[in-house]
Amino acid sequence: MSSFDRIHEKTAPSLELLRAQLQHMRSFDPHTAISVPCHFGQRGIPVSESGEVSVFSSPLSSVRDAFLMSQEKWDANDCMLQQLDSRLRLYQENGAKKRGDLVIAMDKAHTEMEQLQNYAAQFWSDMEENLRLLRQLLADSKNMAEDTPGRPEARITKIIRGLGDEPDCCADNRDEDECLMSRLEEMRRTQDVIRQQLEESSASGTPSSIAAAVERIQAELQKERDGADAQLSALKESFVIVVQKTLDELEVLRRDRLETEALCLRILS
Repeated sequence: MSSFDRIHEKTAPSLELLRAQLQHMRSFDPHTAISVPCHFGQRGIPVSESGEVSVFSSPLSSVRDAFLMSQEKWDANDCMLQQLDSRLRLYQENGAKKRGDLVIAMDKAHTEMEQLQNYAAQFWSDMEENLRLLRQLLADSKNMAEDTPGRPEARITKIIRGLGDEPDCCADNRDEDECLMSRLEEMRRTQDVIRQQLEESSASGTPSSIAAAVERIQAELQKERDGADAQLSALKESFVIVVQKTLDELEVLRRDRLETEALCLRILS
């Protein structure tokens, strides 16, 4: 049963009494002093000696009190409903705002993940390109070093080949050997001549001839010694020149290697 039904049930007798009072007021004529109190007596309403109703405001006050109480309850319920409605709207607004923030955050995270994937792919692509360039640089450096005619490895290889395989060098070595053999033969012949002269001088016994032979022998020996010293000095000078040139070329090659390593490190970094 609703509150309105309960209020209607409580106020029904009062409304009936109010209708009776209104009917009494219509039937009452103050000029002729005619009243009809019997109707109120039949309904149980006390009537005064003058014919007026003694209890007139009691039903109205009870109706008013019941209506005021129900109005207060209704106002309290309405206020509570308004508060609940405002809270509900606030929660809905906050929820919608949080959902919007969450959607924005998810979109931002998705965008950042895509950017990170793109950065990773670009990084690997750049690394592969750098490695390819590094391999190409190393291959070019190797080819350039192999094609350099003045590098120490090439000179050493050329010298070794010249000593063992090249016919021109073999011919030169053969000529030098023949020259040395001829000089040895000359020295032997000279020794034989000197020996013969010494024997003749000793046989003749002339001091002057012996001294002359000794001087000739010393002159020949000094001449041979000077020639051998000159050849040895020339060989030493040529050897020193070759060694110094080889050392210079090795230093140049070492600097080239250090520069290549530094360039490789810069490319890798």
